[in-house]
Amino acid sequence: MIIDPSLIDMTRTANCASVERIRAALAPLLRRPSRPSAICVQADMLTPAVYQCLSDVGLRPQRDVTVISCNNEARYLRSLKPPPIVIDVQAVQVGKQAVDTLLWRIGHPAAPALHLAIRPVLAP
Repeated sequence: MIIDPSLIDMTRTANCASVERIRAALAPLLRRPSRPSAICVQADMLTPAVYQCLSDVGLRPQRDVTVISCNNEARYLRSLKPPPIVIDVQAVQVGKQAVDTLLWRIGHPAAPALHLAIRPVLAP
Protein backbone atom coordinates (compact mmCIF):
# COMPACT_ATOMS: atom_id res chain seq x y z
CA MET A 1 0.00 0.00 0.00
CA ILE A 2 1.47 3.34 -1.03
CA ILE A 3 -0.12 5.95 1.25
CA ASP A 4 1.78 9.06 2.23
CA PRO A 5 0.81 12.73 1.75
CA SER A 6 4.46 13.61 1.14
CA LEU A 7 4.34 11.71 -2.17
CA ILE A 8 2.57 14.74 -3.62
CA ASP A 9 4.53 17.93 -4.27
CA MET A 10 2.26 20.82 -3.37
CA THR A 11 3.42 24.33 -4.14
CA ARG A 12 1.73 27.55 -5.23
CA THR A 13 2.18 26.54 -8.86
CA ALA A 14 2.11 22.75 -8.80
CA ASN A 15 0.30 19.79 -7.35
CA CYS A 16 1.91 16.65 -8.71
CA ALA A 17 3.43 13.31 -7.85
CA SER A 18 7.00 13.25 -6.59
CA VAL A 19 8.65 10.50 -8.62
CA GLU A 20 11.70 10.55 -6.33
CA ARG A 21 9.63 10.01 -3.16
CA ILE A 22 7.51 7.35 -4.83
CA ARG A 23 10.67 5.56 -5.96
CA ALA A 24 12.00 5.71 -2.38
CA ALA A 25 8.68 4.34 -1.01
CA LEU A 26 8.61 1.49 -3.52
CA ALA A 27 12.29 0.51 -3.25
CA PRO A 28 12.05 -1.48 0.01
CA LEU A 29 8.98 -3.33 -1.25
CA LEU A 30 10.57 -4.23 -4.56
CA ARG A 31 13.88 -5.34 -2.98
CA ARG A 32 12.21 -7.99 -0.85
CA PRO A 33 12.94 -11.59 -1.84
CA SER A 34 9.21 -12.07 -2.26
CA ARG A 35 8.12 -8.79 -3.79
CA PRO A 36 4.44 -7.86 -3.49
CA SER A 37 2.03 -9.22 -6.07
CA ALA A 38 0.04 -5.95 -5.97
CA ILE A 39 0.52 -2.31 -5.07
CA CYS A 40 -2.43 -0.19 -3.97
CA VAL A 41 -1.93 3.50 -4.73
CA GLN A 42 -3.78 6.16 -2.73
CA ALA A 43 -4.70 8.34 -5.72
CA ASP A 44 -4.68 8.18 -9.51
CA MET A 45 -2.37 11.20 -9.73
CA LEU A 46 0.42 9.01 -8.31
CA THR A 47 -0.19 6.01 -10.55
CA PRO A 48 1.75 7.18 -13.65
CA ALA A 49 4.81 7.68 -11.44
CA VAL A 50 4.33 4.21 -9.93
CA TYR A 51 4.21 2.76 -13.46
CA GLN A 52 7.42 4.63 -14.31
CA CYS A 53 9.20 3.42 -11.18
CA LEU A 54 8.18 -0.19 -11.86
CA SER A 55 9.37 0.10 -15.44
CA ASP A 56 12.69 1.59 -14.27
CA VAL A 57 13.44 -1.63 -12.35
CA GLY A 58 12.28 -3.89 -15.18
CA LEU A 59 8.82 -4.74 -13.84
CA ARG A 60 5.74 -4.63 -16.05
CA PRO A 61 2.67 -3.12 -14.39
CA GLN A 62 -0.36 -5.41 -14.48
CA ARG A 63 1.85 -8.32 -15.53
CA ASP A 64 4.63 -8.61 -12.94
CA VAL A 65 2.91 -6.47 -10.29
CA THR A 66 -0.78 -5.60 -10.19
CA VAL A 67 -1.41 -1.90 -9.65
CA ILE A 68 -4.66 -0.83 -7.97
CA SER A 69 -5.44 2.87 -8.02
CA CYS A 70 -8.16 5.02 -6.43
CA ASN A 71 -10.47 7.82 -7.62
CA ASN A 72 -11.06 7.08 -11.34
CA GLU A 73 -9.54 10.32 -12.68
CA ALA A 74 -9.16 9.75 -16.41
CA ARG A 75 -6.59 12.52 -16.95
CA TYR A 76 -4.05 10.49 -14.95
CA LEU A 77 -5.04 7.06 -16.20
CA ARG A 78 -5.70 7.34 -19.94
CA SER A 79 -2.06 6.99 -20.99
CA LEU A 80 -1.33 3.93 -18.84
CA LYS A 81 -1.04 0.68 -20.77
CA PRO A 82 -2.26 -1.71 -19.64
CA PRO A 83 -4.64 0.25 -17.42
CA PRO A 84 -4.57 -0.27 -13.65
CA ILE A 85 -7.43 -1.68 -11.66
CA VAL A 86 -9.30 1.39 -10.40
CA ILE A 87 -11.47 1.79 -7.34
CA ASP A 88 -13.93 4.60 -8.06
CA VAL A 89 -14.59 6.27 -4.71
CA GLN A 90 -17.54 8.10 -6.29
CA ALA A 91 -16.11 11.59 -5.64
CA VAL A 92 -18.77 13.31 -7.76
CA GLN A 93 -21.55 11.54 -5.88
CA VAL A 94 -19.90 12.37 -2.53
CA GLY A 95 -19.69 16.05 -3.50
CA LYS A 96 -23.30 16.13 -4.70
CA GLN A 97 -24.50 14.46 -1.52
CA ALA A 98 -22.48 16.94 0.59
CA VAL A 99 -24.14 19.91 -1.12
CA ASP A 100 -27.62 18.36 -0.84
CA THR A 101 -27.02 17.60 2.85
CA LEU A 102 -25.74 21.11 3.55
CA LEU A 103 -28.79 22.67 1.91
CA TRP A 104 -31.08 20.35 3.86
CA ARG A 105 -29.20 21.10 7.12
CA ILE A 106 -29.77 24.86 6.65
CA GLY A 107 -33.50 24.21 6.81
CA HIS A 108 -33.22 21.65 9.63
CA PRO A 109 -30.51 22.89 12.01
CA ALA A 110 -31.81 20.95 15.03
CA ALA A 111 -32.15 17.60 13.25
CA PRO A 112 -29.93 14.75 14.48
CA ALA A 113 -26.70 13.98 12.67
CA LEU A 114 -26.96 12.06 9.43
CA HIS A 115 -24.84 9.05 8.56
CA LEU A 116 -24.43 8.55 4.85
CA ALA A 117 -22.47 5.93 2.97
CA ILE A 118 -21.57 5.86 -0.69
CA ARG A 119 -20.19 2.55 -1.83
CA PRO A 120 -17.01 2.59 -3.93
CA VAL A 121 -17.07 0.49 -7.10
CA LEU A 122 -14.53 -0.93 -9.49
CA ALA A 123 -14.31 1.34 -12.51
CA PRO A 124 -15.26 -0.23 -15.80
